[in-house]
Amino acid sequence: MRLPKFAVERPVAVTMIILLLILMGGIGLTNLPLELMPDLDLPVVVVLTEYPGAGPSEIENLVTRPLEESLQAVTNVSSISSISQEGESQVIIEFEWGTDLDYAIQDVREQVDFVGPMLPDEAEDPYSIQFDPTEMPVLDYGVSGEGELTEIRQTVEDEIVPELERLSGVAQIDITGSQEREIQIEMDPGRIQRNNIGVTQVMEGIYASNQDLPGGDVTLDQQETLLVRTLGMFDTIEEIGDVPVAGDAGMYYLGDIAEIYDGYTDQDIIVRQDGEESLGLSIQQEADANTVDTVEGVQAELESLLPELDQEINFTTIQDQAEYVNVAIETVISNAVIGGILAIIILFIFLGSFYSTVIVGVTIPVAITATFFLIYWAGLNLNMMTLGGLALGTGMLVDNSVVVTENIFRMREGGKATLDASVDGASEVGGPIAFSTLTTTAVFLPVVFIEGIAGEIFRDLSFSVAFSLVVSLFVALTLIPMLSLKLMDKIDLEKLQERQQKSRVNRLLEKVKTKYDSIIRGLIKSRVITLIVIGALFAGTIFIAGWMGQEFLPELDEGLVSVELEMEPGTPLRETEREVERLEAELMDWPEIEHIQSEIGVDGRSSDASMTLALVDLADRDRSTMEVAAEVRGLAELVPEATLEATNLSLVTGGDEATGGASIEVNLLGSDLDQLTESGQEVTAALSEMEILTDVSFGVDDPTPELQVQVDRKQAGNYGLTAGEIAQGVNTAIDGEVVTRYDAGDEEQVDVRLRYGQGVRESLSDIERMPLASAQGQVFPLDNVASITRGEGPVEINRIDQTRAVSIYGDHVDVDMGTAVEMVEAEIAGLDLPAGIDYEFGGETEWMQDAFDDLFLALMLAIVIVFMLLAGQFESYWQPLVVIFSVPFGLVGVVVGLLLTGRSLNVASYIGVIMMVGIVVNNAIVLLDYINIRMKDSESRLDAISEACQIRLRPILMTTLTTVLAMFPLSLGIGEGAEIQAPIATAVIGGLLVSTVSTLIIMPVLYTVFDDLSKKISG
Repeated sequence: MRLPKFAVERPVAVTMIILLLILMGGIGLTNLPLELMPDLDLPVVVVLTEYPGAGPSEIENLVTRPLEESLQAVTNVSSISSISQEGESQVIIEFEWGTDLDYAIQDVREQVDFVGPMLPDEAEDPYSIQFDPTEMPVLDYGVSGEGELTEIRQTVEDEIVPELERLSGVAQIDITGSQEREIQIEMDPGRIQRNNIGVTQVMEGIYASNQDLPGGDVTLDQQETLLVRTLGMFDTIEEIGDVPVAGDAGMYYLGDIAEIYDGYTDQDIIVRQDGEESLGLSIQQEADANTVDTVEGVQAELESLLPELDQEINFTTIQDQAEYVNVAIETVISNAVIGGILAIIILFIFLGSFYSTVIVGVTIPVAITATFFLIYWAGLNLNMMTLGGLALGTGMLVDNSVVVTENIFRMREGGKATLDASVDGASEVGGPIAFSTLTTTAVFLPVVFIEGIAGEIFRDLSFSVAFSLVVSLFVALTLIPMLSLKLMDKIDLEKLQERQQKSRVNRLLEKVKTKYDSIIRGLIKSRVITLIVIGALFAGTIFIAGWMGQEFLPELDEGLVSVELEMEPGTPLRETEREVERLEAELMDWPEIEHIQSEIGVDGRSSDASMTLALVDLADRDRSTMEVAAEVRGLAELVPEATLEATNLSLVTGGDEATGGASIEVNLLGSDLDQLTESGQEVTAALSEMEILTDVSFGVDDPTPELQVQVDRKQAGNYGLTAGEIAQGVNTAIDGEVVTRYDAGDEEQVDVRLRYGQGVRESLSDIERMPLASAQGQVFPLDNVASITRGEGPVEINRIDQTRAVSIYGDHVDVDMGTAVEMVEAEIAGLDLPAGIDYEFGGETEWMQDAFDDLFLALMLAIVIVFMLLAGQFESYWQPLVVIFSVPFGLVGVVVGLLLTGRSLNVASYIGVIMMVGIVVNNAIVLLDYINIRMKDSESRLDAISEACQIRLRPILMTTLTTVLAMFPLSLGIGEGAEIQAPIATAVIGGLLVSTVSTLIIMPVLYTVFDDLSKKISG
């Protein structure tokens, strides 16, 4: 191999190359954005269509179904689901992973345009958007202060929000709570009807009276050209009352038929902060923005803005993604540093020399720093996965250097000159370590190309490990020989050998070698018994593997608990708030809870409320987020009139908003909505009785009490009106319509809302007599064309792949997800569901099953790729099989490791298994290569195997221990964000420990078996 010789002959050139790698790595590091997780490019497109006044059933039949049928023609569609709710249709198209969404969205829009003319005239034009998982706010604040909330909101909107929106990375700022200023025009229905004044005429009159319009140019005295402009904007609120409106008896002024006042919007949502009414403010970042930079920019701007305000306003942080990102990244880095230190300590214990340890130890910082450049070059960012990959690979970074240094040192002890030992020692093992690095790197190739959410999450980790290993190989073959040449002469070999002979490690190692030799010889002589015992152990492991639990991803403790409270539909807003106050009073005394933010009136429903519990730092509390959530669920007796749910809120694995992050989702499919609803309620009741499930809920909300306006189409036709026009008139009269905006000065634009007075909206008889205007201008009461009755209406109708569906959600407790799914399947199978009702699992369960399928394929491909590389290296078909047999025993270690630590088989531990495949074969490659070398020089196969095993025992133990101890801090799962890396490290450690034993003991036996078989086959 030429690299070691080049490094020794050109030390200055090698030094410059290494320094260049470090420099480029430093530049790359400073330019890498810092995020919590890799960018998730989910292949989901949503088509939204608004149809004012239409109910869920009308939306389904007239809008949703035509769109679904047309969108079936779009290529690469995986599934189509839809939600039909009052006034809106949502069609969600999920594409196959890897689909180019730019072309997909274009294809969707073409199909939507094709079906557009077939939709009702009253429906708005459909529009398509790509689902973006980064839309979750990066900052949530509770806002309070001196004065009325309306004043505080006005100050925040006018003086704070505009400044924050100018900051780099800020995409959108939403304010919730309190009321906004609004000019209210409340018409008197009696005067409207007596004077035969149409609401449309009033709206047009207001709009036309509040405009500044250009009138062209004039030239005065042939000297000066001036612009003519008519000023018609309202200067005062009183001027609004002077707007002329035409009626039967002539012109009227708006002030004669309506009350006009400066007021506030109707309050449909209440926000509370730590027991007091407040505002909520959430900040979303741009898709490609740096989370940490965005949040820090907002915080710095607030620090400068708040002291300059005329009133005291307080911002309380409820959720800060940047804080968790920083803490999680610090956890990964600290674990990597501790692991690196442990690896270097192991090197010093084995090598017994400070200079030798320095030679090997320098590999870690050089390789990691240079890797940052490759990460930057690949367009990745710094996140838990990229840094987790570096932390996991810290121990492996020194493996190549350990093998090279140990071989150089052994040749130096054998009497070779330092120059020759540096070149020959590195060259002799250059081929094996290059192939071992290639095999380790190659196992990540399938992970990089697998589709699905598992690939999206762990692709960055695969790249970072592969990049760091490639750099470490280059360093091992260049920097290590060069440093060995410079530093090896400073080592007194006689004193070092004397010190090593006296060291406990060396004495123990010599005893192990002696015992090891006798074990190898004994096992080879009793091959049949050895193979039987090995087979029995492997079969036993396969049996106990069934005890392992399964889940999608381990739960992260991010210090946030989501609480959902549902009252009886139609419950007034303030009554729901009283129930929330009861919970707040109890929770405020809990030591784990730092802040509570409550929102009453979720999604426009006065009966629903949500609470976010922000917990103190993980190190400052005794209970985990999951334990706090379980304790909150026990408070259901405090609010007996409500349904209470509490779950761990994760910014990483929170899941679909529609499921509230529920781990178990069962979808019932059928055509009859009533039958589906009854079956869904039956399944919900059955699952609620299961002790392994909590927070079981039916995805179909209770029917909402409503006043239903039934239009008499024949009578409406006599007045020249359609049902949609009547619905629009009713909406304008009751909810009101913003007809113009009032310029209040200081760049403040206030909505002007027109509707009937409050009295009309509180009496059924008054609503029935509500005036409407015909197309001919005739004014008549609503009950001339419609009847009004009390009733209940469905909140929404869901469909999956053009079939109506209802969903049941729940979270598993005390068992893993895999076991929970099996038990739920058994429970549903025991129910007598009607014919035509099918079910399937969705959400996190579906993700887990799809991810496991993809990862199993990746594992098989990894093994095949490793075999191909080994066959090419050894130019043999049977010798790679000897190495590959270390993989099954690595799987034994994985199973044992996960069971002993109580961890489940999840996507993270599955990645660890794939990673383990590439690592465990390294020791086998180094040992097998040296057995082949000794076989050429020895007449006895047994002696050649024994000698090779003893010589390679120390470097194998060194590389194994450095890798294991470097990953050990990660395997403990201590600290924020460590839950994802812990299963990976556990799988690798367990697999590596057991496979190392199998490599040292079982592989020599398998070598003789396959050697004999190959000789018999070849004749």
